Amino acid sequence: MLVDEKTKSLIAIDPGEYLLSKRNIELLTIKNNYKFTHILTTHYHQDFDETPAKLRNAFPGLEIIVGNYGTLQGYSTKKVNEIQPFSIGDLAVCLFYTPGHTPDSCTFAVTHVAPESTKLPVLFTGDTLLMGLVLFFDFFYLVTFYKNRSCGKVYENSYKQFYQSLEKLKAFPNETLIFPSEDNYMTNLMFIKSLDPKNELLNIKIKLAEQSLKSKKSNIPSLLYEEKLTNPYLRCNDKYFKEFVKENDPVKVFMKLKKAQQMLFPEKN
Repeated sequence: MLVDEKTKSLIAIDPGEYLLSKRNIELLTIKNNYKFTHILTTHYHQDFDETPAKLRNAFPGLEIIVGNYGTLQGYSTKKVNEIQPFSIGDLAVCLFYTPGHTPDSCTFAVTHVAPESTKLPVLFTGDTLLMGLVLFFDFFYLVTFYKNRSCGKVYENSYKQFYQSLEKLKAFPNETLIFPSEDNYMTNLMFIKSLDPKNELLNIKIKLAEQSLKSKKSNIPSLLYEEKLTNPYLRCNDKYFKEFVKENDPVKVFMKLKKAQQMLFPEKN
């Protein structure tokens, strides 16, 4: 959730289960006198596809914003292209097209532009960039989106697209905060440790994640700089990982790392 204090606007990013989302939104609006005005959707998600439309029925006037790259989001009220900024009060919002998990995946960069602000963006990356790893292909949507194309070619192209999307996100300032769609941080860290056991920052982050688990607190957000030093998918050009998987092409490094992850920690899309 995001709040613009200037307009008291409450903004949801990728709301999940409808009843839980509606309850949390109602609590926030009543307690703080906010108005629920916007939903930002990073990608189509078959499990929660009906949630935005149901929320719009429950909250008249709600604006649902998606990237202009999908084919299955008929519930949206506004579609925006890449680097087509818009504002919500003192919040400047800009969409970046980051296909990989799904062909329509986007990232929202949000910057507080009030005079007292640092002007540093925060990134809402959906399922493209998680803390420590990335979430891989949603095969249901890949088949739907590319229904007239060869599956083998789709799979190959998706690796390349995914890598290029991560390189785009790496270009943001090191101080950028990352807000992904989910927090499976400890599992992610254990996989990374098996690849890079001597990474000192990684060992520190594991201790911090253990503390968060004990206190039942979220690990989100993460700092982009720390992701660049620990997330293997942001380090496919590093000499260490090229030698580790015996590949020089960073896209092939990406592929081999992801296949290793899938073998050890199979994902449910």
